[in-house]
Amino acid sequence: MGINSKFSVSLHILTLLAKDPKIPMSSASLAASVGTNAAFVRKLMGQFSAAGLIKVERGREGGALLARSARKINLRAVYLAVFDQPLHRVHTKSSPKCAIGKKAFAIFSEELEKFEGKYLKSLEAQSIEGLLGYFKK
Repeated sequence: MGINSKFSVSLHILTLLAKDPKIPMSSASLAASVGTNAAFVRKLMGQFSAAGLIKVERGREGGALLARSARKINLRAVYLAVFDQPLHRVHTKSSPKCAIGKKAFAIFSEELEKFEGKYLKSLEAQSIEGLLGYFKK
């Protein structure tokens, strides 16, 4: 079990696009900066595009551009674009004979749902433009 880096890679890509918002960037250029392969970047770009975060211009001079101002793209929107499942899953095979196990799913589910709600709310307060500002210091 591990936590993947899809979210941080997504933030990296979108922050790069925000740096020069009128210059389309290819998946190969983005992949080189992020340190991953272009196929993975293209998969993320498809998710960004479906969520209305980027637009892709085809052709020799084409590439990805932000679909709207970096100020209007919050981190919650990015998170929801790339993750379609809850942040945490609760195990379901607890023993009904265990004092904790028999109530674990209901209690943990409720508490983790509260946590995720707070996490998503905190992501909503930060934008891609805000992240870009850290790199200009």
